[in-house]
Amino acid sequence: MGSIAIEEDYGRRLLPVVVETAARKNPHRVAYSFPITDDPSEGFHDITNSRYSNGINRTAWWIEKSFGKPEANSFPTIGYIGPSDLRYPMLTIAAVKVGYKMMLLSPRNSVDGHLAVIDKCGCNLWVLPTQRTGHVDQVLKKRPMIVSPLPELLDLLEDEAVCTYLYNKSFVEARQDPFVVLHTSGSTGLPKPIVVPHGSLATSDAHHLLPPVEGRLSQAQYFATPHRAYSTFPNFHSAGMVWCFAFPFFYELTIVLGPAMVPVNLDLVNSMFDHGDVDGSCLAPSTLEEISKFPASLQRIGKTLFTCYGGGPLSQECGNRLNAVTRVFNTFGATEGSLFPIVQAEREDWNYIHFHPFGGYTYRQTSDELFEQFQTRDPKLDLFQAFLQTFPDQDEFAIKDLYTKHPTKSGPWLYKGRADDVIVLSNGEKLNPLDMEASINDHPEVKASLVVGQGRFQTTAIIQLASGLPTTEVELNTVKESIWLNISAANIQAPAHAQLHKDHIMFAPDDKPFILAGKETVLRAMTVKLYEDEINEFYAKQELSQLSEATCFDLSSVVSISHGLRDLICGILELETLSVCDDMFAAGLDSLSVLKILASIHKTLQSAGKTQNDATLDATLATTSTVYKNPTIGKLSNAIYKIVHPGYQGGQDSASENIELMQSLLLKYTDTLPARSIPSEEISVILTGSTGSLGSYLLDTLLSKNHITRVFCLNRSTDGEERQVKGNKIRGLQTDWTSQRVQFIHANLSKPMFGLAQDTYDLLLQQTTHIIRQFLLTVADNQWQVDFNLTLSSFEPHIHGVRNLVDFSLATPNNASIFFISSVGTVSNQRTNASIPEALVTDFSVTEGGYGSSKLVSELILSEAFVRSKVKSSVCRVGQIAGPVEVQGGMWNKQEWLPSIIASSKHLGMLPSNLPSLDRVDWLPVNHLSQIIIELNDLDTPSSPSTTPPPPHMPIFHTVNPSTTPWSTLVPTIVAHLGSSVQIVPWDTWLLALQASQKEAEIAQNPGIKLLDFYEAADRMGKLGLELPVLETVNTGAVSKTLQEMGKVTPEWMGQWMKQWDF
Repeated sequence: MGSIAIEEDYGRRLLPVVVETAARKNPHRVAYSFPITDDPSEGFHDITNSRYSNGINRTAWWIEKSFGKPEANSFPTIGYIGPSDLRYPMLTIAAVKVGYKMMLLSPRNSVDGHLAVIDKCGCNLWVLPTQRTGHVDQVLKKRPMIVSPLPELLDLLEDEAVCTYLYNKSFVEARQDPFVVLHTSGSTGLPKPIVVPHGSLATSDAHHLLPPVEGRLSQAQYFATPHRAYSTFPNFHSAGMVWCFAFPFFYELTIVLGPAMVPVNLDLVNSMFDHGDVDGSCLAPSTLEEISKFPASLQRIGKTLFTCYGGGPLSQECGNRLNAVTRVFNTFGATEGSLFPIVQAEREDWNYIHFHPFGGYTYRQTSDELFEQFQTRDPKLDLFQAFLQTFPDQDEFAIKDLYTKHPTKSGPWLYKGRADDVIVLSNGEKLNPLDMEASINDHPEVKASLVVGQGRFQTTAIIQLASGLPTTEVELNTVKESIWLNISAANIQAPAHAQLHKDHIMFAPDDKPFILAGKETVLRAMTVKLYEDEINEFYAKQELSQLSEATCFDLSSVVSISHGLRDLICGILELETLSVCDDMFAAGLDSLSVLKILASIHKTLQSAGKTQNDATLDATLATTSTVYKNPTIGKLSNAIYKIVHPGYQGGQDSASENIELMQSLLLKYTDTLPARSIPSEEISVILTGSTGSLGSYLLDTLLSKNHITRVFCLNRSTDGEERQVKGNKIRGLQTDWTSQRVQFIHANLSKPMFGLAQDTYDLLLQQTTHIIRQFLLTVADNQWQVDFNLTLSSFEPHIHGVRNLVDFSLATPNNASIFFISSVGTVSNQRTNASIPEALVTDFSVTEGGYGSSKLVSELILSEAFVRSKVKSSVCRVGQIAGPVEVQGGMWNKQEWLPSIIASSKHLGMLPSNLPSLDRVDWLPVNHLSQIIIELNDLDTPSSPSTTPPPPHMPIFHTVNPSTTPWSTLVPTIVAHLGSSVQIVPWDTWLLALQASQKEAEIAQNPGIKLLDFYEAADRMGKLGLELPVLETVNTGAVSKTLQEMGKVTPEWMGQWMKQWDF
């Protein structure tokens, strides 16, 4: 492979850095590929390293624009549930770069399950795609958060280059920083969050270093050659994190994804093999089971080199059929433990797992044949022990997986389940039956219960009654209905895959009692074995009974079919109604529901064939793919009607009709755009995020301007004023404001009226003239339906919604300006010594089809709003913010790179005389920066309304010190504070001393150890003769007098910062 890393780097690489490096060194390599439409035969988008990296940078700037820049190392949580596309890894990596962490929730969680993880993480931020899934509306209703609408994937992947969002952390510094938040399955109750650190993810990169075992490489090393693998692993699981997020860059594997909103089904998988140009696959066991039953599908997968499965068991019979035509790999991992280091098994042992000894696994016997797995800390194996990266305070982690030994070989193990009784379904979903069993056992007529379903599609409860089975069917049904009340209560708390269905209850006969332990607890494995025949027979009967229990509906017209389908689907999903244009899967339809719908369609078609004596009416023409490919009631009704009437051609718009409709919609929603109102003479400023460091100084500066009438501080926290007072006291800033001049408001910017009472909302609307830090008025298309099969007319409600949001933005009578604080990270990663102009960046895209056409119309509507209504906005890229000067109180954050250098210099007894690539000091004190920002907002002095026409493009400001000074000027002051025993040495000498001091690990006194990678990177840049680029400030200085007259950083300022740090 064309590796971009040297061997010593493996296991010590950070994924955001690896992605950027890949974009520079191998920009044209295809990292991902996904279908252009829902039909893979229509071609694929190939996403190169450079395009993906550019998309991540665009996403990072969008995150900062939406939520602001968090305080260093605070890592606020952003929640997300969305379509299965590249926005999962892009959001995750972009959030890391900005300083946040993404929380990725399974859409199958219950509402209570979602809320449990959200509350545990203290999540107050949410990213909302246009296609909503996973009970998002109910979650946001119960747990108000700051919500930002997420751009579409192709908008984020637009080819136009954006400035790199700089991420400079070293592996040593970021190893324990959060990479992402996943969660447990919720099988033992409510799901619990698992914060995955960078160090845990990096263990999969360390697999490069695993030595061969008996001549066989690790599984990961097998993929260290160019492969193109089709993956259905979900992005909110650890398998998706490793395979989809990391492997395209740690191992240069090209991942091919299916259509984002099409559930995985056999027809889709076949089409992906036919058209995806793949030589491998990563599939759930349930998908492989289905493939193995059809010779044509087996032939397709047989053309590939390998298939990987994980997350659930694969039957021996199925695996043998697959292994005969392609190489089968049993991969293994865990949320807490990333990808396990596994040796490639010999081909005949495909179902066994050969754990590499570098994983540090130990095994403890729990029965005659079963062994429980642990990971025990070994400092020599540190890079490979992911569980102990996730839980660094533990020296041993109980993985709770059970195995049996290979009958003849010493290395391989056969997975036999979980020590904590987790059931793994055939689709890879996991659940622990104990809570459900406890609810059933609470019923007075129940002696014991057992939930089964290992390797099945859904669970079944076997119930043993305390007084024996009733003698009549009526009595048994009465008991069942009574017990069902307990089950229903348990289902409310359980995720969808762990819920027990009413038709999956069976009762134990009196002559076959459960096998109990001495404590009267059920011996699960032995009882399941006892009931093996009954369980197999029950599941076989359930498959046959679905057809007999299905309901019929009227096939006489498309309208009658849609009415019947609506009643059927609303009954299954327990909805009051569902529009013919709503996506059924977004509304909650899952694979089990599809089978129920299909049973009713089959029964209806069969009944119609008999009634009409029509032998040509073939019910088998309706398949699961019919439902998946027609995900709305309207489309499914048309599809069924075509089966009954093969000549029917309804349900499609012609190209000319589509163009005509686009034109009419554009005219309809732009013809009456209003002009702006005349602004007020009073100045009222909305300041979001006022309790942060820069926000506090901005508030203080605003209050120093007597002509500013009022400041509205909008914060996420309910105790905003209390936190503001506390922080301002520490910083020596004023706290004696009046409630008439400063109003603290707990707001949710994504809600109608921002979640505020009508009078508060009206007050903001009428009085605001300036908005600082974040966009308050957000244009959002929250309910945009991502279905590429729908015609343009189906999207008109959403187009109308865009116009409504434009009206909302324009409703501020004062033409409120929007000032967004950004970062020089947009341009600071450009490895050039050329200066960077104050340049404006804009994005625009065009797509086809009904969905794309609707988006194009909406883009044109928003463009018209800009031209006619003059919405004002500007961006300020902020450079290095230094501590305050010439004031009492406040302090430059001691964890940043400069104070860390000084603290480590005191510890080492030597201070560097120069700083390669960082030697130019262009820092701005935070209190001066806040004044500059006020000036850039034209808020420094009272002013008359401007008659100058607005600029053609949004202004970009650079707030870095235009008067620079070399580091050497500040060195004597630093030494004077550190003491005469500190020597001044060349940078190379100092860096070598810091590297040597790692063994001491006294981070409190020697914090530079954490930033060693950053300093080494600066050293490499310096040796190449490169410095961070100079940012031009001509335009910014023309607006801000403070910046124009800003003096260079002086020894006196350096002395003040040394005192703030207590040196």
